[in-house]
Amino acid sequence: MAYRSTKKYERNETIILAFDIGTTHSAVSFSYAYPGEFPDIRSVVKWPGQPEASGDSKIPTIVAYQGGEAKFFGAEARECLDDEDYEVARWFK
Repeated sequence: MAYRSTKKYERNETIILAFDIGTTHSAVSFSYAYPGEFPDIRSVVKWPGQPEASGDSKIPTIVAYQGGEAKFFGAEARECLDDEDYEVARWFK
């Protein structure tokens, strides 16, 4: 889904990212901003580990670590919850 700004962008061309890190779910939005144009703001709706794009822009706030290194995030990390080879961080902010 995209939202269009009502104000023209008047600075240098850039990419804008916005992160919403929640305790249970997180989301990301982005925009390509070009001088003199109305930016479209889009949400990420397809994440690794999701079987198909569901239109849901949120992903679980979960990180799976192995040997102190982050290996999986979001839906992919959920698969590591019962695996003793991984330490899983969730419900954090």
